[in-house]
Amino acid sequence: DTGERKPLDVSMQIDSQLEGLAVNLPAPLNKPAALRRALSLQLHWPQPDALQVRGVYGDLAQAQLRFDRRAAGAGAQTQWVLNRGHVQLGGGRARVPGAPGLTIAGAVDTLDLSGWLALRSGRSGGRPLSEYLRGVELTARELQLNGFRLPDVTASMVGGAEAWAVNVSGPRAQGTLLIPFDLTGGDAVYITMARLHLGEPRAGSGARAAGSGPDPRRWPPVKVSVRDFSAWNRRFGQLAAELVRTPEGLTLHSLSARSPGFVLTGSGAWTAGPAGQHSKLALRLESTDVLDTLQRLGYGASLAGKRGLATLDLHWPGSPDG
Repeated sequence: DTGERKPLDVSMQIDSQLEGLAVNLPAPLNKPAALRRALSLQLHWPQPDALQVRGVYGDLAQAQLRFDRRAAGAGAQTQWVLNRGHVQLGGGRARVPGAPGLTIAGAVDTLDLSGWLALRSGRSGGRPLSEYLRGVELTARELQLNGFRLPDVTASMVGGAEAWAVNVSGPRAQGTLLIPFDLTGGDAVYITMARLHLGEPRAGSGARAAGSGPDPRRWPPVKVSVRDFSAWNRRFGQLAAELVRTPEGLTLHSLSARSPGFVLTGSGAWTAGPAGQHSKLALRLESTDVLDTLQRLGYGASLAGKRGLATLDLHWPGSPDG
């Protein structure tokens, strides 16, 4: 007997059907309480300061994660910190990566991009996602963005110096989004697209319980440039827009859509206060070919003329999609 003690080696298995438990995460990981979905977790502590986790969540996801227990700084209390890991969505095995950081890959039926971007950590002082997420490579049969649907989208995300670079490719969307690591700061989200065809929003997407929708005061500034833009089955051509954050919410500082037969300009705001949310939009449409303009905007050949001018000034309670 050398007197040496063997290192701690402990394992634990957790299995549940999650019956009666709702998972309030955006798609594809969401689950109503009535739905059964198997969750299996294998936890292994080969050393007191090392934890290995293998997880299986129905047929939606597998994960292999490695954690270390260490102090965040001199004199700080030790805590478990993710060292490396891999999450595989939609089939296939998750494998521990050779380098530190977290990677996410796979294929899903539905990806609620706006829902994931709206998530906020409830833990103050926690490690920011940008420190350990190395990259994301996903294919979605349907990407959801604030009620709109984009079919057959491939999206990849990598971290830069101060922002995520999200590349989107599909029949209706092609371009890049630059999303700051800190969405509560003053840096803007940049949306630069060769094409963005949003189609019609999902029916009922704007119906929410009072107070359950997004808060415009928590949105970052947004700058948009799209070479070929359409929405609501209307072709707007080249689009440029800038949303500025104010204490009350968001101000549409500038909006410009240019097509061969018309120029559309506008401004607006989405605010929140003690009385609730309020939206307003002012538009000015100048046409040099009335028939072509009406056809591009989905109104058919109801009128014809060389020049036309239309203005619109709208105010309504609630969010822009409500």
